[in-house]
Amino acid sequence: MLKPLLLTTLLISTVALADPQIYYTTQSPSSSGFDQIQWPVTVNTAPSTGSTYYFALQANFIGDAKSAIYMGLQPRQANKNLVIFSTFGTGTAALSPNCHSGADGGSGTSCSIQYNWKKGTPYLLTMKRNTAESTDILQVWEGYIKDTTTQQQTQIGRFTVPTTRQGLQNSSLFFDEYFPFNAGPKDPTQRVCVPYAKLLVQSPIYGFNHVSYPATKITGSRVEAGKDKCAIAAGTPNAKLTAVPNSLDYVVETGFLSNPAR
Repeated sequence: MLKPLLLTTLLISTVALADPQIYYTTQSPSSSGFDQIQWPVTVNTAPSTGSTYYFALQANFIGDAKSAIYMGLQPRQANKNLVIFSTFGTGTAALSPNCHSGADGGSGTSCSIQYNWKKGTPYLLTMKRNTAESTDILQVWEGYIKDTTTQQQTQIGRFTVPTTRQGLQNSSLFFDEYFPFNAGPKDPTQRVCVPYAKLLVQSPIYGFNHVSYPATKITGSRVEAGKDKCAIAAGTPNAKLTAVPNSLDYVVETGFLSNPAR
């Protein structure tokens, strides 16, 4: 039986209004950090109009904790879904034509491709350092998406970051962002009820020198920050996490108060 998780640990992240959030960790084999993270995810239900949600996994570098790197899926209208791979911070540069300077209005680099990812299909997203092309000054990082039913892998983009960032920390964060809230009313009673979305979020797999290190623990979660008027009226968050037994995986739902007949 799936177990709903509605109680949360309020942890600071770079995404203030992105709920739910899940925090993962594992043991690190190297003081210089990981050189890869893979993330399995299946979006079962999401809006097919406009630009609303962003489902993503974020990690941070050992040498610069403020310079996040993240990848995820963005549902849009039919056949125009996006896959995004980005990093915050200064000293970055795009290596692919589908990448550009800047990330979420700040410094960094962001890459995206129009990719017809399908609802109900399991995908594996990967961000990894290309050690062969990295130098003493710059690291090359690459993002990929793989359809696990066909095993076809597609590159999202490539960029460089300063070598001073080192590798990735042994923690990461899943976030479910309804980004119209970022520029919308601060008063939750004035925010629209978010549309229904449901996805299976599996725990990430870290990597170092071609060896995999699955996440070993969930250190916290959050569902309350992105409240809307439906949540205020019902007195409960309009988002929930349901644990998959014998795993670190969760079924993530948002907007279930908005669409009781889903």
